[in-house]
Amino acid sequence: MIDRIKYLASIFAILIMAVSCSQTENHDLLIKVTDLSECVDKAKDAESAKNKISSSFHWVSSGKMELKRNNVLLSCDKDALEVKADIVEGKIKITESEKKISNDCTCLKNYRVEIDGIPEGDYTLVLNDEVLGLIRIY
Repeated sequence: MIDRIKYLASIFAILIMAVSCSQTENHDLLIKVTDLSECVDKAKDAESAKNKISSSFHWVSSGKMELKRNNVLLSCDKDALEVKADIVEGKIKITESEKKISNDCTCLKNYRVEIDGIPEGDYTLVLNDEVLGLIRIY
């Protein structure tokens, strides 16, 4: 009886590990902001800036993609942008956030970011919880 309980407990533990591994894939992605412009335009408010934002993305090389964003409302400070990425359930989830450094000045900026270390496959690209589209990584 005790052997049967141990056997069932070990099967249960294996199933839990398999489910948790499939939900969050642990990949060491290298995220590099390759270009962050100076202010390209002043923004009156966040709502008017929303209408000017554009995004594009493409595969660059083995395991690497690039995301380009134009007219993103950020602090006027030079190092105002922070980008994080992770792979979860077949999605490349990218989060951009703003580092408030010194002042209240905001403006529209352009940037490019490279994400490297992506395993080969087809992914849904998600930026700040918004689906941008599908990308195939070779």
